[in-house]
Amino acid sequence: MSKNRMVAIIIVLLTILSIYQLYNSEYNIRNNDSEIERAIMEFTTPFENSRGVENPVIIIKKEFEGNLLVFYSDKNIDELLGFTYLKKGINGKYQIRRTIYGPGNIAIEVYYFETSKNNYIAVGGSGYNIKISLYKLFGWKDELLAEGEVNGKDFLRIYEVSSETYPVIKVFDDTRTDITRELWNKYENIPGAGVGKAELFMLNVYIVIILIIGFIISKYFWKKDMSETW
Repeated sequence: MSKNRMVAIIIVLLTILSIYQLYNSEYNIRNNDSEIERAIMEFTTPFENSRGVENPVIIIKKEFEGNLLVFYSDKNIDELLGFTYLKKGINGKYQIRRTIYGPGNIAIEVYYFETSKNNYIAVGGSGYNIKISLYKLFGWKDELLAEGEVNGKDFLRIYEVSSETYPVIKVFDDTRTDITRELWNKYENIPGAGVGKAELFMLNVYIVIILIIGFIISKYFWKKDMSETW
């Protein structure tokens, strides 16, 4: 095999390796509690002095449409609750797409998210008052979106909804009396935010750029070999 063709093949291999390393740098979280918790911490505290979730601990994680939905709290802040959605890559690892966290005023929280298939709301509860036996989620004009009974245990449930919505949650005792205000806690100095990964499409852009550059250079050496042969 000629020198030029060898160079062309090497460039193709380097292009593939570069794409793999780039992709693997984005989708780099294994389905492992400690790795996910570390990723949540890094995602919510991108700067040294930023106030996010410094000691996240997973309460429940659930596989959903091939991806992961995680319901978590903070080891040092019992009143903090959050949700994180992780997208699975073709390498079998995950990338955090978005997270939301803040004070769990009744220790049962709701989270809206969407996938390529539909719109969903997730409800998670941990450490909530034993008086609560039922929750209801209400949308626009008090439309009942979902409801569910609870028994004092940690839970994470997902409901499909028809469109984007940010529901209000109310809780009831075993007599079906609304006790939301009675149990509501007005926590102060609890960090809270919604954080999303910006420019998700840029990974695909970078991959295409590397492919084009690799193709052009390898094609140049391959054609150069053919011209020299003739």
